[in-house]
Parts: sequence; structure tokens; C-alpha cells
Amino acid sequence: MSPKKRALLIASPFQGLPGPLNDVRTMKDVLCEQGFEISTCSGESATREGILEAWRRLINDVSSRDDAVVIYYSGHGGIVEDLNGQPDNAEDASRKQQPWRYQFLVPVDFRVNNQWGGSGEEDADPDACFTGILDVELENLLRATSDRTRNVTTIFDCCHSGRMARYPSQSDAVPRNLPKVQYATISNHIARLRAAEQWPTGTRLNVEGNKYAVRIAAAASTETAWEHGKSGQWAGVFTEALAKVLRDAGKNGNRSSWRTTLLRVREEVNIDFPLQNPNVEGLDTRLLFSLKEVERNALVLKPDEEEGILQAGRVSGVREGNVYALMPLGAEQPSDEEQIGTATVTDVVGLKAITELSLFAGKGPIPSLGVAAFLVREALYKWPVAHPEGLDSLVDAVDGSKYLRRQDGSQDSTPLMEFRKDGQNLALVNNQGVLLASRSISETDSCPESNASKDLVERAEQLARAQHLLTLTCEDPEEKLEHRIDVMLGTVRARKPERLIDQDGSGLVAHGERVYISLQNNGTNRVYVSVFNINVAGKVSLISRGRSTGIDLPPNKCDVIGADPSFPTRLRGVPITWPDSIPMTEPVNEHIVLIMTDSPVDLKYLESKPAADFRGDIGPSSLERLTFCLATGTRRDMASENRGGRICYDTLHIPFLLTPFAVRGEYASWNQGVSHALRAEDIPLPEEVVDQGQDLPLQSPSLVSESRGTIGAIIRTAKGIPPYVWVVNEHDEDILVVVSKYRPNRMLSGGGVNASTTGAGIDLNSTKADKTISPTQTFESPVCKKLLAARAQGKADSIGTFPLWTRKEGFGVISIYKGDQQELCVENDQISLGATAFFSNQPDLRIVDYRGNEIS
Repeated sequence: MSPKKRALLIASPFQGLPGPLNDVRTMKDVLCEQGFEISTCSGESATREGILEAWRRLINDVSSRDDAVVIYYSGHGGIVEDLNGQPDNAEDASRKQQPWRYQFLVPVDFRVNNQWGGSGEEDADPDACFTGILDVELENLLRATSDRTRNVTTIFDCCHSGRMARYPSQSDAVPRNLPKVQYATISNHIARLRAAEQWPTGTRLNVEGNKYAVRIAAAASTETAWEHGKSGQWAGVFTEALAKVLRDAGKNGNRSSWRTTLLRVREEVNIDFPLQNPNVEGLDTRLLFSLKEVERNALVLKPDEEEGILQAGRVSGVREGNVYALMPLGAEQPSDEEQIGTATVTDVVGLKAITELSLFAGKGPIPSLGVAAFLVREALYKWPVAHPEGLDSLVDAVDGSKYLRRQDGSQDSTPLMEFRKDGQNLALVNNQGVLLASRSISETDSCPESNASKDLVERAEQLARAQHLLTLTCEDPEEKLEHRIDVMLGTVRARKPERLIDQDGSGLVAHGERVYISLQNNGTNRVYVSVFNINVAGKVSLISRGRSTGIDLPPNKCDVIGADPSFPTRLRGVPITWPDSIPMTEPVNEHIVLIMTDSPVDLKYLESKPAADFRGDIGPSSLERLTFCLATGTRRDMASENRGGRICYDTLHIPFLLTPFAVRGEYASWNQGVSHALRAEDIPLPEEVVDQGQDLPLQSPSLVSESRGTIGAIIRTAKGIPPYVWVVNEHDEDILVVVSKYRPNRMLSGGGVNASTTGAGIDLNSTKADKTISPTQTFESPVCKKLLAARAQGKADSIGTFPLWTRKEGFGVISIYKGDQQELCVENDQISLGATAFFSNQPDLRIVDYRGNEIS
């Protein structure tokens, strides 16, 4: 019986996540092109038991040891950690009978103790159990799959970073993760599985990795995986890139390994999402969907007159500037005795690359069958840029850059930045539409086209260097630094801490404000921390410059950047100012990047200006050599990986928004989403939280047949969708509507304190057992409430208008209590910006979007 290709595609659109169903359709098309038989478990079928049963059926369907199997999942992911029992080192971890961290998938019927998030106290009712699917459960399923066939690939487009967020530069991007749940919940869940004999006592709990499988993840365990609506429909950023690269690889006969495939996927993702780094574990040298492995990354080069043609291109990770050692076909590795010469890549397309040959004396010519090409010097990845036609000097400047290349329409879906010609001006704009610089190109001007092109390309290179630093992660598990550095970022006012800055990209810092950075080492080993600031134009500044080899943090010690050296109990702060030449019209992206190492290391050459002129000696570690390549655009000597002086390291990125306006006052705390706990009786009315002098539009666009009058004016003059939602009471009882910015774990559930998505709390100790709202119950702000009268044929007192605080967030959360007793009827329904929700005494709201389309 000939081997078959089988794939199970799972889509869990929990809480209305818009992208997973589209992702499964995309992957189905791609894998069908590869000859796979497809089975799906999507939508309402993607319950815990539905997913587990679908995987078991797939295992039973495997009929040959040579069958190829793919398991793909798109949806939310979650994480839970035993912070109290977290091991301090690998030796302690090995002694623990149970892992200190679990990750899990989130089926459509996900709940913990009948609540979204979990309190840690279990119900006796078996239906009230944790319904996520733990990584240890998945590992056992994967082991059973690889027992039937060794050709197994798992692909997970989700994340486990444990925070809800919004990407700072993408208004149409949402994350694929959930808040952390209590560790005790997982322990009790495992105990129940054992008691029910679904999971024998001897079953291994540690996720050790399957040596027969390829495991692909959309992001690292501490990162966020995103989905966006940029292409016209919602899709996972990772899945979109993976599908594109797999299609290209299919045209090349799948001669790429998973390692080079994920390299290309990461480059695609990093254009718009530099803080999401897809990765592959396990047998990454396998060719796609095959048991065959690449032979030491050797490529075939064939002669073409005076040039050489590599039989692989960008799809296989080939880059302009790569240098290959040429050896006779059949050679397993480069050797001085047999080497024919070298080939340097000059041009790359999807499937082939042109090289400039340098043959050793007496070693040519290259035979018609070709030679083996081994990568010996790897060029830095060049970020794609778009440009107008007809500017030869600009094209020449881009082609001569170490950091940039012209956008390839067939290979690059999105450029990192774009050069635009407007009359006699040449402008540089980033991929969020921010104008970075503009120069005159008039021949009569003192800055003709060639000078303008050179200047703007230098600006573009600065941004490209910064992008490399933003995407820097430790690839080698042996060099990955295990640490417990806690970082706190906040603003300074009157020499004292003022407010904390959220680290998920939603935090705001105003132009001219001062910030402090607190570093606390809660681990058992000494750590050195170098701290950089990267602005929207790509300027890199070393904030910790006073300690050039890194801030020395012994165990249990704290250091504060921005402290006043003369008065240790007071703060001076580090000023954050608006970048030169950037218009002060709207918030822009900035980043704090921390590089943690286990040894002192001088990384000041990563700063924007010193990098170009740096002439000092570079240390032998791979970190020092890699960062020097990023800073200077030099090629990376592949042999350097075997040199001494190993330094273990890790990186942390904190994105935030720099605003041109002050973030002060009570209105700012509401409008910018600064949160604090409010008792139910203190929740304000909607009109109390909007800007002064701002009138709430009373009618929903969905209730207006034609855009006339006041509401019509709002629609006509609004730039995009106005930051409101409307709720209409179609029920014959009064209802209390609560609209909040954040989705709490569960608003009404007895016992304990639950963490909301912001990490603060909703105090549920006083919640009544009959699920009614209590005046002493507290809610996480920003939140507002309004009592809507019983059905009144569209009259104003049965309609409520609620602000959503920021356009960037894009959605709000609605809970509805009905009747005199204010009994909970609708809990935490998500509603998008500008939409109208109609309540008719049903558990599901009818929701119509801003343009009148019914979405639920």
C-alpha cells in the first residue's frame, strides 16, 4: 500500500476570534495542493472532546509507517505557572514530579470552574471542570501518532504569553492568547483524569519533545501570536505567511527544509510584527512533509557562462551576499583540499540565485552537472522596500545597501518601508504610514535627486538596523539564558513614580515625560542587563550607557534606571522626546529592548551612530558577533559558531506609544485606559466619562434608515468608525447594561478573587449566589453603566450609547442584568467599535456592525 498524506485541521473561534475558520480554509487549500486528505474539526465541533476524538480518529486512520501526518490548530492558547514553586535551576526542575508551567489550547467550550479564567477552587460538578487541552495531553497524543508513523508535523497558530493586548502599530490586529489561570486548577484537572482512569498514574507529565516529529509554533512561549484583518478578511499572521511560503516551496518540489521554511516565514511575519517569532523544534532539517533530511545544507550550483546558478532561491533562505564554498558533488562538508572556489550571491528570485564565481587556480571549469555549494558566510537579511519608477539614483542606492533590497512583488507581501515621490519631493514612509523624512529632488535645489536618495536610504538603513534588533532572539537552546528578571516601566513626576506603563503595547508616554525602569533579579544567578531605546525612525540609544558592559544584578537585587544618584530615594527619570523630523500629529511606536546576559558584554556598537565607525575588537561569543553583524551589515562567518567564549543571553521587548499630547487628568485616565477598581455602585454613566463638551450620539446608525440630521453628520464627518457602541433594549423589562474595556475572567461567580486581563482584579467575594449584581462588588475600569427602559419602540430611554475609550482597541465588552433584581442574563459579550447590540431576553445578543451588517 502506497503511503498517504493525512491532515487534521482544527479551528477554535473561542469568544468570537475571527480568524481561525479562515485559517483552516487557507491551510486546506495549501495542503490539498500537496496531495493531503483533509479532515477538519472547526467551529462548534472544536470542543475539548471533539478535538481529542478527531485526533484519535486520525491516529486510527494511519495505515502505513510512511504516511505523512499534519495536525494544525488555529485559535487561542493559554498558560499557567506555579510561581511559588518555580524551580530556581535545572537541577531543581528535574526533581519536581510535576511541571511548573503548563500551556494549553482553548476549545470553543473552554471554561474553568464555570468561569473564564479560573479561581483555583474546584466544583464538585464534573461539568464545571477545566476544559482546556494541556500540552502534556497533546504530547501523549503526539507520541501515539508517531508510534504509527514517524512522518509527523504539528503546527500551532496560537500563543501562550498570558496577556491580552493590542499590537501598538496595527489597529486591526488581535492576539491569540488568554489570561493565566490558577496552577491549582491544572493540578486538580490532572488528578480528576487519573481518578477517572483516563490518564494512568504512570503517564509522563513532562513535555520532553518528540524526537520523531517536527513541531512548529507561531510564536515563542513568552510571545504573542497575532491575527489581523489587513488583507480584507481576518487571518492569523503566521498562517498567512506559512501558506505563502509553502506554496512557493511546492513550486520548487519541496526541496526546502523546515528550518529554511520557518526562516522565510519569520522574515514575512517580522515585517509587520517584529515581536512575533515563529519557530520550529525537533527534526527541522527534514524536507517538507518528508522523512528525508537535507545533507548539511548543501545546494547544487550549475554553470551559466561566466556566472553560477544556485538551484535554490529566497524560498530556501538564500540571500544576496551569501558566500558558498564550492565542492565536488557528493562532498559532505567543505575542505581546503577539495574546494574548487567560492560563489557570492548577487541576485535572488524565488527559486534560483545568480552568483559571482571565484575559482581557485587549476580548479575550473565547473562541470555541467554542477558542484555542491556549502554556506560559509551568511549575509544579513535585507528588508524589502517599495519605490517609485524612474529614480535611477534611488534604485542604485538601495541596491548598494547592506540592509535593504527592492521589493519583489512575487515574494514580498509587505515592504518594511516605502519611498514616495510627490512632485519635487522624495519621502520615506514606514509601513504604518508615518512620514519619517522628506527631501527635495529639484535639480535647481541644493539637494538634487542623488543626494536626496542617498540621505533617505541612510534613514531607511537606520530603521532596518533597528528592525534587526527588535527581532533579535536567542536561537540556540544551549545559549538561552534562564533568568527571573522582573521589569517595571513607569513615568516620573515631581521626582516620584507617577503611573506604570503597560508592557503589552497599549502604554502611553507623552513627549517630554521622564520614565524610570526598575530591574529586579528574583533568580539565583547574577545577570547583566543592557537597555536600549528604539524610536519610530529606528534610532537606537543605549539607556544604560553609564554601565557599558551591562547593569550588574546579583541575585535578589534591584536597580533603577532613572534614579537620582544624589538622593537614592528620589527619581530623576530618563527623558523621552519626540523624534526629529517626525510630524507631531498622532502617536508613534517606540520600544525598550533589554538584552540579558550571564557575563559582562559591551554592546554599545548597537547604537545608531557609533556602529558605523566602530573599529574595536569583537568578542568571540556568538552574541557579540551576531549583534556586530546587525550593527554593521557585515556577513556572519558560519565557523564562528564553534568558537569559544560562549555567552548565554535572552531578550525582552517592551513596546509603547509615544504621544504628542500630555497624559494627565481624570479624562486621560478614562480615555487612555488607565485602570483601577470601582465598586458597582460607583460605576459612572457613559456621559460622565467622555471628553468635556462632547455629546454622545443618541441614536445608532443601524436605527437610521438614511444618513440625515445629527447622526448623519456624525457618520459623514467621522474619520473611520466613531468610538462608540449602542445597546437597544427590545425586552419588556428594564435592563442594566455594563460596558467595559477589558474582559474580566468572569464577572459573577462565587468565591475568591479573579485576575482580569489587566492583572488587576474584580473582587467577587461579595457576589450573591443567585448571580445578581452587588453594590459592593468591584469592577475593573474603564467601565460605565446605564439603566435602559423596557421596550419603547426606539425611544431614547431604551437606547444607550457607550464610549469605547480608544479607537485602537477596536472592541468592548457588554454584560446585561435584567429586572428589578438585576439578574445576570448576558455576560462578557464582545462588541466591535461602532456596532449596535439588540437585547431581546436571549443569552446571545443580536449585533449589527456600523455599516448595517449583522455579525451575530
